Amino acid sequence: LGSVEQGCLASVEQNCLVSVEQDCVASVEQDCVASVEQDCLASVEQDCVASVEQDRLASVEQDCLASVEQDCVASVEQDCVASVEQDCLASAKHTNVFSI
Repeated sequence: LGSVEQGCLASVEQNCLVSVEQDCVASVEQDCVASVEQDCLASVEQDCVASVEQDRLASVEQDCLASVEQDCVASVEQDCVASVEQDCLASAKHTNVFSI
């Protein structure tokens, strides 16, 4: 009986250990995979957000520069035309005064 009991106990212990080890490994693998997935997702999200932000900023900067350039060109053209008109008028008046 003693020998049978020992054999039985040994077999139960072995089976129990194997089962516990399997469960433990499975649990660790699951946690590890979940952790890696989270890190990967977080990294992808971060890169994606950064990329979108850069594109948005670039677009805003481009629009802003274009707008400022247009305003500046319009202002310069306006000043230039006004200046030319004044010079032209002054010259015409000057010519007319002497021609009379």
